[in-house]
Order: sequence, then C-alpha cells, then structure tokens
Amino acid sequence: MRSGTVEIVVRHGTSDPVTLGEVFHERDYAPPPGVPAPRRRIVDLGANVGYFGAFAMDEWPESSVVAYEPDPANAAVHERTIALNGLGDRWELRRAAAAAQAGVLPFHASGDALAHAAEEGQLAVPAEDVLPLVAEADLLKMDVEGGEWPILGDVRFSAAPPRAVVLEYHPQGAPGPDPHAAARRLLHAAGLTQTATIFQRADGYGMLWAWR
Repeated sequence: MRSGTVEIVVRHGTSDPVTLGEVFHERDYAPPPGVPAPRRRIVDLGANVGYFGAFAMDEWPESSVVAYEPDPANAAVHERTIALNGLGDRWELRRAAAAAQAGVLPFHASGDALAHAAEEGQLAVPAEDVLPLVAEADLLKMDVEGGEWPILGDVRFSAAPPRAVVLEYHPQGAPGPDPHAAARRLLHAAGLTQTATIFQRADGYGMLWAWR
C-alpha cells in the first residue's frame, strides 16, 4: 500500500496494522511544535518493518535515514520497502541490534514490533555501538524494548546528544520505578530540556519527544 508518496508493505495477521496505525493514523511520530526539522541524518533504532522510515522519507525529503533492525523477518520486509521505493541512496538498513557497545546479543526474534534482546533469546545477533552515529543525528527515533536505557545512560549520549529524540520507553531495565521520570531525567541531562509526552501508561510504557 502507499502512504503519501512512499510504498509500504503490511503483513496481515501480524502486529503490522497496529504499528501502521500508530505511525500514519495516530501520527505519534509527527513532531510537536518547536521541534527542529531534521535536515541531514535521522537515526532509527528499533526500525521494525520500516514504517517510521517511510514516514520520515515523506516528512523530511532532504534527510537520510540510517536504521537498525536485527529481527530477520522484520529486516526482510524493511529491505523490501527500501527497494520498492528506490530509496537505497537515502535510506540504509543495518541488520544489527542498537547498543552502547559492540558485541553479540541473545535475541528473541518474534517477527513483529516486540522483538527484543533477551537472555533466553533463540538467536545471537550482532550488536553495534550506535553512540557515534547518534551524536551526528538531527533526529533520533528509538524503540528498542528496554535497550534504550544503556544508550541514554551512556556518558557519550549526554556529551554529544542529537538535536531531537522521539522515544518509546519501557519498564524493563529502567533505572528506577518510574520509567517516564527516568527518561525525562536522562534526556534533560543531555540538554534536551523541551519535552512533549505522546502517551504514558500505568504499566511503565510511554512515548515522548525531547529536543534542544
């Protein structure tokens, strides 16, 4: 199907329609007023099947996207979307987990938006230290099912933050009982003092924008 000028792939019987609705109907990734528009690089951590990437290609046509997705099934759909639109010169997918240090991670590959690093994971996937790339980003989108906390807590993040962040945070691995407060504290420490909450749930999941 098409969204704006970009063609996307939807797998029925999966969580894809839900994610599609979040991105294109609810428009959770539409920036609040005041967020600086990315003019160069967008970094997408936890890129799933590429719906945010498609949104970004439409919304900010002068920017490029570097995306990370280690789940093989999700990555295959993501690569298909890039190819369908002939956007390989502006949109790169790296089949690796986003992390604060390079290595190998056990990974639970569910083929949907809930794929995540886990000790009981059935796959071993490469992990890439993304902090140098994040430091160069105009916009960082991050939804890595708990993997956000080591990245946000790394001293390199606070020393060289992106201009703006759209973050889905999770209770697993959160440094404290209140993930929303923890996310805001870490973002504020990096100079991203302007924030807008998209949603905040009682179970500790939430989404917010932060920028400087």
